[in-house]
Amino acid sequence: MKTVIGLLWLGVTLVPGTVLASGKIGEIVLGAATSLAFLEGRESLNAVELAVHEINTRGGVLIGNKTHLFRVESVDLEGALPGVPVSRAVAALERLCAGHGTYS
Repeated sequence: MKTVIGLLWLGVTLVPGTVLASGKIGEIVLGAATSLAFLEGRESLNAVELAVHEINTRGGVLIGNKTHLFRVESVDLEGALPGVPVSRAVAALERLCAGHGTYS
């Protein structure tokens, strides 16, 4: 079973993820795309990781009759660095999504 997670939260874009169900516990992968070289990007990723940790330690989320835990995969877009072409950020997003597929 696969699903898409697409959220914008504190400057961190959570790109499509995958639900990998095995037994009663599945996994939801959240792709956090931000510029990690800057304080705002690093702190946004830290906030997402803290939220995921808190949700997972409380047992995850219930979808239907299955429990799912979150996992964060981050990608550095280098978006705020001078001279970095947009194509490099797009390529980083494509690499992140490639392992999980995209669904709409």
